[in-house]
Amino acid sequence: MNLGFGGDLNPQPEKAKKLFRNFIRRIQNAYRKEGKDLKYVFAAERGSRGQKKIHFHMICNYIDLRILSALWPWGRIRFVPLDDTGQYAKLAAYIIKRTSKTFRSGEMSYKKRYSPSRNLVIPEPENEVVPRSKWLKEPRAAWGYYIEKGKTVNGISKVTGYPYQFYSMVQLSDKPPRKAHKKKE
Repeated sequence: MNLGFGGDLNPQPEKAKKLFRNFIRRIQNAYRKEGKDLKYVFAAERGSRGQKKIHFHMICNYIDLRILSALWPWGRIRFVPLDDTGQYAKLAAYIIKRTSKTFRSGEMSYKKRYSPSRNLVIPEPENEVVPRSKWLKEPRAAWGYYIEKGKTVNGISKVTGYPYQFYSMVQLSDKPPRKAHKKKE
């Protein structure tokens, strides 16, 4: 969602930051009343055209839009639901790209270009050491997955001098992995 300031309201960075923190506190209370935990990631940005207003990009778990609108009285909320693929690399790249100037200028005084809630579960990437005899230039996907096109990266580590490969597998459906069949005797 995109949370902006409407009309002639164009607060200074510290005031905008304070208003947004207040919004986060109130939305957390609304989630608690619904029996849910708020999970979010947000980034602050200053617009590049017109009045160059500060606004916030926020991704969070679902709550009724009427509640959100009531909690952000300073302008309009633009809301777009996420698809259920779980592949949000383009969205993350867009948010980070758009916030780079605001972050680098130091006017919002955040330590990172984005700020996640502390209750997010961040999965650990799986690393596997592959012997030279089994190294494939193009990796094969496991059963029930596919490898994202154009995302495979092969290179040589500047630190160790060993080759590395980075790729992402995406699950085709919610089906559990196939079990091995036992041979009949």
